[in-house]
Amino acid sequence: DGSLYQGQFVQGIRDGTGTFTSADGCIRYVGGWLKGQRHGSGVLTYFESAQSSEAAPTAIYDGQWYHGKKQGQGRQVYPSGSIYNGEWRDGLQCGQGAMWWPTNELYKGEWYNGRPHGRGIYIWGDT
Repeated sequence: DGSLYQGQFVQGIRDGTGTFTSADGCIRYVGGWLKGQRHGSGVLTYFESAQSSEAAPTAIYDGQWYHGKKQGQGRQVYPSGSIYNGEWRDGLQCGQGAMWWPTNELYKGEWYNGRPHGRGIYIWGDT
């Protein structure tokens, strides 16, 4: 499919540490692998167009993975500029975390299934 992987293999499968780049150069993952899936610590970066030395990332996740899904502690920078820093489960914000929006709004507290849920504090920005 034109994608590129450089790193460790076990029986022909990505396993250990390595770097994956999609065929179009818009996705890059650097970190741990287990049985062909992202696992352990790693950084997933999205680019708007094919990667070049000047390309700025549009989104970044830096954190823990478990069998291909975001799980544990991690920091996600979204294309909108919003930033979430906290706990993840099954690829969604879950547990304690904080989200900051470019509108200067902030939510810090409990999350469940990708949404604020439980105890927390929400601060609205200046309008």
